[in-house]
Amino acid sequence: MEIRWLEDFIVLAKTRHFSRAAEAQNVSQPTFSQRIKLLEEDMGTTLINRQTLPLSLTPAGDEFLRLCEQITERVRTTRERLQAMAQQQASKISLAAPQSLISQFLPQWLDQYQLRDQVLPYLRATGWLAADYFHGLDRGECDLAMCYWPQARLDLGFELEHYRYLILGEEAFIPVCAPHSMVRHVTRYRARVARLCRLSARIHVL
Repeated sequence: MEIRWLEDFIVLAKTRHFSRAAEAQNVSQPTFSQRIKLLEEDMGTTLINRQTLPLSLTPAGDEFLRLCEQITERVRTTRERLQAMAQQQASKISLAAPQSLISQFLPQWLDQYQLRDQVLPYLRATGWLAADYFHGLDRGECDLAMCYWPQARLDLGFELEHYRYLILGEEAFIPVCAPHSMVRHVTRYRARVARLCRLSARIHVL
């Protein structure tokens, strides 16, 4: 059963005439009549009394008409709400960022500049790597990107001069492990651990 079949039945109940109802629905009369017939078969009963002139609804048809009106009205209002939601989302700035920034940094930053109602996090980007944010901008997949960026130069295989960015803050990355799990490796890897402890990154918005 299709929604347009319900709309067909509503129009037929109003016009009480197959030809006028078919014209109102912009279909041929044979096609319209077939739809009504299929509707009756789906319901398992006769909905239209074809022996009267103009035609009339059977008691089952009267009951079914009320149901058709309720369903089509709910579909119409739901469609309007969904379209309004889509327009509202389209008017927002799509921001791609890692999950850690979305959950920890972004809410306070949006509140600080009163941007919460204007920015929509792009959740598909939470697992992106650094280069993915630039590709996402190039593809138009997001309007804005916020990501970590190391203070040391990082070669991504393309020129960064084409992108404008702001540094929003700095954050240090500290390696953490279970107690005593690295004791026997500290001497051997002391220099490497020291370098890890000095790692830091800037938070960039592109």
